[in-house]
Amino acid sequence: MNTQWSALAGMAGLALLTQADIVSAAPVTLDVVSLAPRVLLVRPETQVGNPTTIALLGDEETWLLDASIPVSAAAIDSMLVHRGAKPVTKVITSHAHRDHTDGLVHWLARGASGVATVEQVARMKGSPVIAPALESGEIALLTDTVADTRTLQIEMDGVPVDVQLLRPKDRSGHTDGDLFAYLPSVSVLYVGDYYFFDRFPIIGVNEGGGLEGYLAAIDWITNEFPEETKVIPGHNTFAPTVPAVPSLAEFKAWRADLQRTIDWITSQRSAGLTADAIVAKGLPSEFGRLSEKPRYVPEERWIRFVLDATAQPDQE
Repeated sequence: MNTQWSALAGMAGLALLTQADIVSAAPVTLDVVSLAPRVLLVRPETQVGNPTTIALLGDEETWLLDASIPVSAAAIDSMLVHRGAKPVTKVITSHAHRDHTDGLVHWLARGASGVATVEQVARMKGSPVIAPALESGEIALLTDTVADTRTLQIEMDGVPVDVQLLRPKDRSGHTDGDLFAYLPSVSVLYVGDYYFFDRFPIIGVNEGGGLEGYLAAIDWITNEFPEETKVIPGHNTFAPTVPAVPSLAEFKAWRADLQRTIDWITSQRSAGLTADAIVAKGLPSEFGRLSEKPRYVPEERWIRFVLDATAQPDQE
């Protein structure tokens, strides 16, 4: 059974809930779902979004996959303390968008180390949250960098558990510095922002990302990993819906829906419609859920992004 925390860290209160843990630490709400013994999916809800964090509860230490934002990191820290988790010693970041990395100021100030790609580290140093903390000496941005693949191990119940860190072969995907984390013993794959559950994705073209590389990385995942794999998105459902634990089949279906929208958009251009006309016409209703509010990317933005990303020189 999971627990609902109505408040933490000086805000006492505890009740029971059978589906998810909910921690309220205004303006943050945390939903926590067990993916496997000692592996927690944490979904914060704040005014700036709901970036996933995964907590690996080791015998002597806790590791995190993604740092979240500072206010969420503080709430996650409180939740872990109340669960009796060991201190966070390592934070592995999936990419250098600030909603997944700015929380490092919380974790590094408390003695954790970071694991990232070289590209991520370069961008973190430019963060308006991380940079001042570096300059003041509040934190040291430890640069344990992953060039290609690496396997780390954390002890759980006396057994070494592999955490495989993988980089997509095409480095122009969500960004140019992305990192996946795979736990083969429990069939959990964290793909960061290569999965926006049931919504259109954001692709970081200003950070070296691109549509072609993004889709290529997703296709690599769907072909590389076994069917029983749980594919955990960087952005999950929105509260009050319980966080999803998608299967590889669900991930494939989402990828297929994205392709169908891309095919429809490009077919409209081939038929002679302008971008404005395609936006005015709108996607077929079957894709409406992908831009339902709350959302990350409205339909118009997705249409214009696809047109730009797939344009030939004579169409630009």
